[in-house]
Amino acid sequence: MILYEGKKLILQDALLTNTPDEYKIGYTPKQMKWAVENEGNIWTYFVEQNYVFSDDRTLKTRFINVAPFSKFNNEIEQESPGRIGAWIGWQIIRKYLQENPEVTLQELLLDMDSQRILQASKYKPEVNGDSTVKYNTKKKEGVDELYHYAE
Repeated sequence: MILYEGKKLILQDALLTNTPDEYKIGYTPKQMKWAVENEGNIWTYFVEQNYVFSDDRTLKTRFINVAPFSKFNNEIEQESPGRIGAWIGWQIIRKYLQENPEVTLQELLLDMDSQRILQASKYKPEVNGDSTVKYNTKKKEGVDELYHYAE
């Protein structure tokens, strides 16, 4: 589920090349900063809870759907942005493409083997927030009014 959502966001990367990442996922800059800084902790939580390849339908409501925050059922959930599972899936797919530059967008989108993609991505974010994936935070002129919502 998270890799499927990541593929949808990668398609947005391909189509919206000059668009900041927070516009693609619907985050404020503050929410994007939180996601980047907590990427390793989120991934660790997903792995420890066996959520990565789980078929539990409640996970979509908790981590994929648009919501004020993701539902971790702990003290950090009020700080987290919604759709954090989709955001993690996006980072995995980005890392996969970084590690496998020969893979075309079409091949990626048609590949349904999520376990193979995860292994080939070598995704292992740092718990302290350092990441090997670079984020597009460049503001596009004329669309900065979205930077002021929900602050």
